[in-house]
Amino acid sequence: SASSTAGSSNFQIAGPFVLLAEKQAKELAKAEAAKVKIRNKLNRLNTDLEKWKSAKDSPRTKFEAKGYTQFDDKGVPTSNPDGSELEKSRKKAIDKEFKKYSGDHEKYLKKAESDPEFLQKLEAEVSALQGQL
Repeated sequence: SASSTAGSSNFQIAGPFVLLAEKQAKELAKAEAAKVKIRNKLNRLNTDLEKWKSAKDSPRTKFEAKGYTQFDDKGVPTSNPDGSELEKSRKKAIDKEFKKYSGDHEKYLKKAESDPEFLQKLEAEVSALQGQL
């Protein structure tokens, strides 16, 4: 004798509300993933923007902002902000800082020479991404 379950299956058709809820959940997850991607890109661009804005200033300008007033012909501070003589360790640290500032500033100048509006373009891109959030 044939079993009474021969033609049946355990498969159930989901109701329209269940399907709609699943579809909305998937769309929401997709939208959230897109926002995460935008936020990550925004974070990278903001970091770049801050780096370039900082590199825009000459090393001397950066040291002047920290209170230094006496410089050699290259723009390296020759005394502490209070006018006292630099200790050997401080002089070494300042030379290292100056090299970093100089390198960053040179990169900025080269980039600005090849694309004078790169900073404005970067700011516009950041603004456009912020508008997508």
